[in-house]
Amino acid sequence: MDNPSFSQRLALRCVEWPLVRVFIFDPWFRGLALVVLAGLSVCGLALPRLWTVSPPGFVPVVKISGLAWAQAWSLQRGARRLAAAGRADEAALAWQLAVAHNPASPTLVRGALEQVIQMSPPPLALMSKALGEAPWLLRLTATNQADLILVARLYDACQMPALVLGLLAGAPSPLPPAAQALQLKALFWQGRLEEFARAWRQTAPDLRAHPELALFQAAYQAGWGPPDTLSLGKQLLANAALHPPHQVLANRLQLLVDAQLLEVNGYGATLGRLTALGADQLADHLGYWRLLAAIGRKAEAQTLARAYRGNPTTASQLVRQAEALRRLDLNDAARDLLQRYATELGNESSPAAFALWDLYANLLIQTEHWEELRSLSVQVRTLDKVRITLAAFSHLMEGRALYGLGQTGFARTAFEEAAQQPFPNAPAARQAATLLLQLQQPDLALRLLGPWEAQHTKDLGYWLQVFQTAYEAKATTTMARAADRAYELAPANNVCENNYAAALLITRQRPAEVLELTARLLARHPDSLAARVNHASALALNHHPTAAAALLERIAADRLGALEATMCYLNWFQIHFELRQFDRAWTDLDRIQTQYLFSPQRQWLEATRRRLPPRAKPLS
Repeated sequence: MDNPSFSQRLALRCVEWPLVRVFIFDPWFRGLALVVLAGLSVCGLALPRLWTVSPPGFVPVVKISGLAWAQAWSLQRGARRLAAAGRADEAALAWQLAVAHNPASPTLVRGALEQVIQMSPPPLALMSKALGEAPWLLRLTATNQADLILVARLYDACQMPALVLGLLAGAPSPLPPAAQALQLKALFWQGRLEEFARAWRQTAPDLRAHPELALFQAAYQAGWGPPDTLSLGKQLLANAALHPPHQVLANRLQLLVDAQLLEVNGYGATLGRLTALGADQLADHLGYWRLLAAIGRKAEAQTLARAYRGNPTTASQLVRQAEALRRLDLNDAARDLLQRYATELGNESSPAAFALWDLYANLLIQTEHWEELRSLSVQVRTLDKVRITLAAFSHLMEGRALYGLGQTGFARTAFEEAAQQPFPNAPAARQAATLLLQLQQPDLALRLLGPWEAQHTKDLGYWLQVFQTAYEAKATTTMARAADRAYELAPANNVCENNYAAALLITRQRPAEVLELTARLLARHPDSLAARVNHASALALNHHPTAAAALLERIAADRLGALEATMCYLNWFQIHFELRQFDRAWTDLDRIQTQYLFSPQRQWLEATRRRLPPRAKPLS
């Protein structure tokens, strides 16, 4: 070939690269290859999380993939179509899935929250999810006013007035009308009626005319307002309670008014209307039982409580219902209720779950169902969401059950295991320490209290508890420090003053100060046995044996308990030693039971005993 074409020359050059030859000369293969390359390019851009969607400076930085963005957009459109078609549950699920794909989109989070609000009252699962997303939205948008009101509306829909008030308390003043309305409602539901009345007086007239808010004001007038407003308030509520659109709200407000006025028949009628509307709640029935019991119709309340067939859906509801049954002396019914629902509702790491298991355990302790309590303790350790946080509690309850069964050695082992585990909070640890102290385990009780000291530096009750526990455990250093701390916090408190004096006497420190303290205590409580013994101890410590003897002579030590008698004989021993009445000192020594003494007292007693001359031999 004298003059080959360009394609012929190119083909000759690609002889050793057949794939390239096919790509160049086969249009079908070339098209397919380009499509594959384009697809790979799209996947390379769509699948990795390359796109930052969180606001600048936001922590943590949120990145999503292009595919996730597209899916979130599609789910958002689907959620709106479902909501428009009245399929609220499916719409809520679609919104939640959209948020999961693009969690840093305020638009998506707002849509999810708004959908939950429209479902009032929302299902529990959706409510929990939305309550977790609400603070996240406020962080994303730096708590702008519109989102603040949206979150407050969510809390209102979830019937959490305390959260509404807490949120709006930090909002800049003046609040917009929508926020004022939410605040007024929350104040009423929280029972802060005086604040509600003040806020109502400051509310603009157009807001007062809002139909729902007018019902709250009518309820206030009917139950808490001046006498001349009662009739008008009752009439407004009565009319609204029988007709839509605010029939449920009016009846719920009427329940509060009836409870306030102790109108039990009216409460029963209102509760009947709510039940007929399918809007009654557990709290409404609990209020009726409580009201019946308060006016002396406890038997009727018990009958209604036994017949109630509503099922608790949360740990807090289960606790409230079981506690109501206990207050009505229906312990067996409360136990049956807890048996049915504790495992289902108590498998969550929350204060309500701990309260549930604590209530259940205390009920079994009260009714002495030791085997069931033992089974409960083991059951708690099988629940995946609480077995770690409630490990200490479960071992404590196992020990209590074994103690009740008379197996004190095994009980001690279980208590030791409980003391090695962290308790979920300080109140739980302090409650456990109280129980251990009651069961004669003061050393373990003291071990539970120690880790919480930093949180209670100014808590007088904590230091008094530490003092009592350390006193029983004969832990001298801890006892003295607790007495010092409590006395610093409340020097005028009689208990603190007495504990401080006792600590000084036990450690044999600051004799002059303790003499002044015990004299003051004796002057205030001249008939107190403890005050007399302590002042006698202070006199002996200050080397006034004659005065100490004069005070002790009026006490018949042989008629006292072992601990009190030992303290008296310890004082007599020092008095007789200083008066060089050594034979009588030897007699006192025989009567002292050293197991009741602290280490400083035992050390002093042993050192002084070695200074006694030999015991006189009895005459033959």
